[in-house]
Amino acid sequence: MTAELAVIALSMPILFALHNLEEIAIFDYFMRKKRTKILQRLPKKAALCIAPVLKSVGSAGFTLAVTVLFVVLAAISYFALWQDNHTAWLVWLAATVVFTFQLVVHIITAIYWRGYAFGTITAVLCLPAFIWMIARFMQIKPFALTEVIIASIIVGVVTYAGGIPLLYARLMRKFEARFGNAKEGYSDGE
Repeated sequence: MTAELAVIALSMPILFALHNLEEIAIFDYFMRKKRTKILQRLPKKAALCIAPVLKSVGSAGFTLAVTVLFVVLAAISYFALWQDNHTAWLVWLAATVVFTFQLVVHIITAIYWRGYAFGTITAVLCLPAFIWMIARFMQIKPFALTEVIIASIIVGVVTYAGGIPLLYARLMRKFEARFGNAKEGYSDGE
């Protein structure tokens, strides 16, 4: 394993943390100002599912969620470096691809809303770095495109369809009730 590979692997959770610091800093303000607009622009069924979360979770709950995700991504990075085998690196690459996709979604969301969406600034700044990291990583440790796509879908489903709803539905609300201020709710700032 090269020093360059270690820098690439450890840059992923560091850039993830940087991106999430922007989101944490602006979360409450953004939700107060944009909650109504977000719910109006979502499909009806999605809005019904998301509305209770937007009303009950503030920055404390959101911080818990991104902290858990950061710990998972850091563990994946360290595990890949420690094990230095095909499977561990594939999981790291899939997690990096999924996060890169999430950065793209931030940028598309900002374009769709014709304005700032929380996380947009660091998404724009981090996206080139993530594209470079993936491209350079694939030169150092080549993987078949199909295995990367399949692994990325699995990691995406586990994190976004499994882990995040679990955090939102249970842990974040409990954490927010204990440590946050979302019980006061967000007023419609528009």
